[in-house]
Amino acid sequence: MIGLLHAGRCYAAGRLLAVEPTTEGTAVSLLDSLRAHPLPKELAFEPAEYADRLAAVRAEMERQGLDALLVGNSGNLCWLTGYDTVMPSGSTCAIVPRSGEIAVICPDLELSCVELYTEVREVEIEGWHTGRDVASLIAGRLRDVAGAGARVGIELGKIDTYSSPAFDPATVTAVQLALPGRAWVDATLLIPGQRLVKSDAELAAMRTAGAYTAAGLEAAVEAVAPGRTDNDLAAAIYAATIGAGSELMPIDPMVVHGRRAGHMPFLTHRRIPLEAGDAVYLESSGAHLRYTAPLMRTANVGAPSAATARLADMALALVDALLRELRPGRSGDDVAQAARAAIGELPEHTFFPGTFGYSCGLGLQPTWTEYPGYVAEGSSFELRPRMTLHLPICLWSPRDRTGVGFSETVEITDAGCALITPGSGRELVVR
Repeated sequence: MIGLLHAGRCYAAGRLLAVEPTTEGTAVSLLDSLRAHPLPKELAFEPAEYADRLAAVRAEMERQGLDALLVGNSGNLCWLTGYDTVMPSGSTCAIVPRSGEIAVICPDLELSCVELYTEVREVEIEGWHTGRDVASLIAGRLRDVAGAGARVGIELGKIDTYSSPAFDPATVTAVQLALPGRAWVDATLLIPGQRLVKSDAELAAMRTAGAYTAAGLEAAVEAVAPGRTDNDLAAAIYAATIGAGSELMPIDPMVVHGRRAGHMPFLTHRRIPLEAGDAVYLESSGAHLRYTAPLMRTANVGAPSAATARLADMALALVDALLRELRPGRSGDDVAQAARAAIGELPEHTFFPGTFGYSCGLGLQPTWTEYPGYVAEGSSFELRPRMTLHLPICLWSPRDRTGVGFSETVEITDAGCALITPGSGRELVVR
């Protein structure tokens, strides 16, 4: 049997056991068994990439005077270690000391994900059905690396509006009560801040994801016809995106059409037939190594109404203006005001949410957003080379019962911006 740190504690705590006996005839832990019979690692990137990421995080920890960092956001875990799963809402978390080994605490069903996708060796396991106290495991690990008087960073909230929080308040409170004498620092944005500027490998992954995305939306546009349903179009997106090579998508495809398009963008597909004259709003993103490249497109069933055509012209003009205005050194406010000037005032009863762009990249459910960095009026967010943004221009009119959306995902370059999504089909397609 392989000797492992904490293997005895895993067994004593009632963790999941394999039925396979050791040569001594005693039961072995799942962790022991996985490491005794390993599969080849499936790291998304080279070890050097993850080493660079960890070094960047530790440099920021040192700048903020943190002795340890508690990471619970699944996207941050994926970025830092390679961890991936179909269930990112689980309680998997990591403890990052200023030096030494990262430790991961995960449910038993997530252990294979940690073993296959990461090089983390220090692992604590909590059972799904046994009601294990995750807080006590976190506190036990933190006690070893962050003694009395230490400053501990912890991800306390959402990264942005649509992300999941990292830790629930009960866990945070229990950990803090178990470890008095420490200073607790909100580090929700520490890792997301390091994720903003992309490496060559990350940009390559996003371009591949963009090809998957385009395949899905092109298939959906081709499927637009009277009598087809929004489910048919969503199915076309799934089939073509996954068929092109995509992994699990962080957000289900968005398909809103007809009079419901006047109430877009987040209505769900519900088996509703397309009719002549309907505008059909589509948004989706494929995923490559969990990196995304979202895209919006709009088609019309037959000739569009005057209202739909007008909204499409305005939305397309906004996208074109953004592609001209985006460049490093400018603020989100500066770019947003310049883009809005390109179209003037919106018609009465026409709505635009005001977000001209937002940071995107690596994305696990429920979102592909990665940082509260926005191209929007009033935003001081400064653009830098190698940042990546989705430009989500959607306009809708409840009165006219129509709406449209067009977008691209772009990279900020030294001189301006470059498309990550292929850029094809950015027009109101009449089917």
